[in-house]
Amino acid sequence: MAAFLDNLTHIWCAFVDVLDQHAGAITAIATVVIAAFTIALAWSTKKLWNSAEKQAGISNRTLNHMEDTARKELRAYVAVEHIWFPPVIRMAGGQEARVNYSSYLQLKIKNYGKTPCFNTSIFCANSTNEPSIFTIVEPEPLVGKQMLHPDMGYQLGIASPNWTQIFWVWGHFIYQDNYDRWWRTNFCYAHQPPQSMAPLGDDLFTPYSMHNNEKGPFDSEADAIKCTEI
Repeated sequence: MAAFLDNLTHIWCAFVDVLDQHAGAITAIATVVIAAFTIALAWSTKKLWNSAEKQAGISNRTLNHMEDTARKELRAYVAVEHIWFPPVIRMAGGQEARVNYSSYLQLKIKNYGKTPCFNTSIFCANSTNEPSIFTIVEPEPLVGKQMLHPDMGYQLGIASPNWTQIFWVWGHFIYQDNYDRWWRTNFCYAHQPPQSMAPLGDDLFTPYSMHNNEKGPFDSEADAIKCTEI
């Protein structure tokens, strides 16, 4: 037993001598190992951070896309529902007979969206000459500041050429949606007089090839009114 302990002591002393003799090299190796571990840890941390940033970016884009989709789905959409000359009905032989069209043009707009529109203004003009530009001479709207609930319409009469003439009617309406954004809907219709008294309900107006679109959103009502894009 004493011999075993002497051998163990001898081995330990030899090991300590080796450590003392190569202390510098051992310290250098340890430093390299620690540096390598530190670099590996930094790389792993950076990779994890980049992954977190990427995931956050994806989440933000997804959230923004969902918000944009919800606004498109839920906002107001105002457009022309119908434009027409009302028929004039007379009683003849105890039966109703249409003998003419009214000379007072009717325009009806409708909110096709899922939320109300606010501050809706209607601008309109017409001419017997085919338009090349769609200017509105009158600075004031025919109707202003109307609110339309979903599926609600608004009808108004417009002074125009007689229904027996070929003419064009155009304009735009400006409105504000539920998200405080402003929109502009342009419209233009060509009127062709009937060859004869068409059946009740037949349309005499067809959409023109230009100036039938929506513009926006705008930050203000003034910006929507000033928009000159066809």
